Amino acid sequence: MSSASFSPDGTRIVTASDDNTARVWDSSSGRAIAALSGHEGRVESASFSPDGTRIVTASEDHTARVWDASPNTPDDRRAIATLSGHESEVTSAAFSPDPDGTRIVTASGDGTARVWDAGSGREIAALREREYTVTSAAFSPDGARIVTASEDNTARVWALDPIVFASAGEQVRMACDRLRAIGMINFSDADRQRFPILRDEPASPCPAARR
Repeated sequence: MSSASFSPDGTRIVTASDDNTARVWDSSSGRAIAALSGHEGRVESASFSPDGTRIVTASEDHTARVWDASPNTPDDRRAIATLSGHESEVTSAAFSPDPDGTRIVTASGDGTARVWDAGSGREIAALREREYTVTSAAFSPDGARIVTASEDNTARVWALDPIVFASAGEQVRMACDRLRAIGMINFSDADRQRFPILRDEPASPCPAARR
């Protein structure tokens, strides 16, 4: 297994596995509740939405997928949205912290993290890290920033303009001056356990949002 996490209420656990599936379990009995099948490669991570009704998985098949995790769904489930656009394995995926989990951030071996609409699967923004694999990405508790970790031994903090969180029915625009790295935590190659230093990092280029 590559990851395991609890549901928000602690009654279920979702696991990710080398067998191209994620599985949902009863956290008290250990009973398997559901299998999430459809990825064409190893599932790298799996986690619940803030309200526990959905699961997002990341896979080496270059996609992330969103699944219905409501209790009355059939045991053998299919994805309700597929997040396609990365050019290499997706190493992590996580929901935004708002109660409905309206956005997802993914990290990838293609050197980017990307922000998506969790309902439609539409890509909203790309955070470009240069040529290194981005190993993880997560929202801040207020949803206003994203932190990414990279194989270049740095973590970067990104500021998101509120327009990224516009409702699906609104026109979403994203300009490069509104999506920027605001700091970089740099670990020494000689000693990665050294206290990190936060320093300014210039803005990274970003494409126009897809519609």
